[in-house]
Amino acid sequence: PWSGCSGGAIIAARHGERLDYILRDSGSNWIPTTSRPWDPPLTEYGQKTQTVELGKRIARQLKEKGLPKVSAVYSSPLLRCCQTSMGAIIGLQQEGGVKEDEKLQIRMEHGLIESSCEKWYTSWGLPSSDSTWGYRPPIEPIEEETVHPMAKVAVQKLLLSPTEMQEKLTTGEEEGKHDDIVDTTYASIHTLNPYGWNNFETRKLQLARMEKMSALLAAKHPNETILLVAHGSPVTHLYEVITGKSWREHGVSAYASFSIYGHCYKEEEEKKIVDDEAVAEMMGGEEKQLSWTEVEINNSAHKLDESSTEFKSGR
Repeated sequence: PWSGCSGGAIIAARHGERLDYILRDSGSNWIPTTSRPWDPPLTEYGQKTQTVELGKRIARQLKEKGLPKVSAVYSSPLLRCCQTSMGAIIGLQQEGGVKEDEKLQIRMEHGLIESSCEKWYTSWGLPSSDSTWGYRPPIEPIEEETVHPMAKVAVQKLLLSPTEMQEKLTTGEEEGKHDDIVDTTYASIHTLNPYGWNNFETRKLQLARMEKMSALLAAKHPNETILLVAHGSPVTHLYEVITGKSWREHGVSAYASFSIYGHCYKEEEEKKIVDDEAVAEMMGGEEKQLSWTEVEINNSAHKLDESSTEFKSGR
C-alpha cells in the first residue's frame, strides 16, 4: 500500500457529535443536569448515524488503499469515545471492514484519554462551566473552594470500569445484541499519572503520551490495521509526533474525522528509534527503527466553518 515498507496501519479517529455542545449552542447548559459533568455522551444522531457512517467510510478507505481490514479497536475510556467505537464497529461490519471470523470489541485504553489540562478541567469543573474548552469564569482568580470536588481527585477515579461501560453502552439496546461489545478483560497499556486540579497534564506530557502509545500499539500490531478513537487533542498530537509537523497542517478535527498512518520497521533508514523499554519488550527485546507514512490525513465527512464552536473547540 505504500512504497519501501510492508507493515501495519493505525487509524486515529475523533469521536462523534457531543450532546453538551449541542445543548450549549441552543442556549442550555448540560453541566448542572448531570452527576458526571466530565463525561458527556453523544447526541442520538452522533451515536446512531454519524459514528456508523464513520465505520463505513473507514472500511471504504481501507479497501481503496489496499490495507488490511480492522482487527482491533482501542478507545479513550470516556463515554463519547466508547459510543463512537461501538458505532464504528457496526459500520465496519456493515461495510465489510472486518474479517468474517473476526469479532471486534472495544479495548478501553487510558493512553487515549482527553488531555488532563487546565482547559479541560475548567470546561466542566467550575460553578458556571458550560462545556466550553478553556472556559474562564466572570470573576477571577478562581477560588479553590468553588472547584468541583471530583476535579480534585486523581483523573483515574473519574473513569467507568469496562463492566460499567458495557452496561452503559447496552442500556436500551436489544437484549443480547451487543452484550460483549466491551472487552472487559483488557488491561490498559498506559498507566495515567494522577492528574487533577492544580496538577495538570502539560502539552509536552501529552505529546510524549501519544508518542508512546503510537509506538506501543504499532509494536503490538505490526502487520495489522487498528482503530484508535480519541479526542481532538490526542488525535492532533498523534499527527505531530508521527509526522514531525505542526498540528495546524493537520487542521482541527471535525466530529468523526480520521487519519491513517502506515508503519513498519526498517534496519537502514534513520527514522524514529524505538528504544522505550515497554515497546522493546513487546517487540521481543529487539531495538528497531520505526518508519511512518501518511496514508490519509483528517478525512472529514463535513468541513468546519472557522466561526463554528466545533472548529474552535476541536475536542
